[in-house]
Amino acid sequence: MFTLVDVLLKEHQSMRELLLLMQEQLDQPGDPDYSLLAEILQYCETYPGAYHHPKEDLIYDALCTHAPDAAAALEDLGAEHMVMAGAARDVFRLVSEAAEGDKAAEEDLPRKVGAYLRFYRLHMRREELEFFPLALETLTHEHWLELESQVMNPTDPLFEQRDRARLMEMLGRPGA
Repeated sequence: MFTLVDVLLKEHQSMRELLLLMQEQLDQPGDPDYSLLAEILQYCETYPGAYHHPKEDLIYDALCTHAPDAAAALEDLGAEHMVMAGAARDVFRLVSEAAEGDKAAEEDLPRKVGAYLRFYRLHMRREELEFFPLALETLTHEHWLELESQVMNPTDPLFEQRDRARLMEMLGRPGA
């Protein structure tokens, strides 16, 4: 059975691919592809906030209802979503400045992107190691059916099959 947690894990894997691509852009010699970095950052700000995090919020709300003591240990995850969105905007601004030739922005970019990537990866890891297992252990089959009935699971525009060629080109893997 394909569950809501499976959907979230798949979305995490997709996000990891984009974060890796950002890292690869910084690790390569010469200037990174600023337009690619900007596109990834725009995605990181918009898609998770509009589609991914609301699914997680539904699960968290159910935990608050059915296991409030357990949910209390995870309350900061929602705040981290806001931090990540703000950080994506800040790094996007820095990428834009670097693309326009701002030398200070160019020099600061690896540090800021590195911090953003670390925070994002740690956040997803915590969800996968703490939040999702707790939800799977705590919520009943009936709870999951109710949650899944509330999700309008829009297709991720970047990772949808028809856009797969574009993604593979971005990832430098043509024809995959």
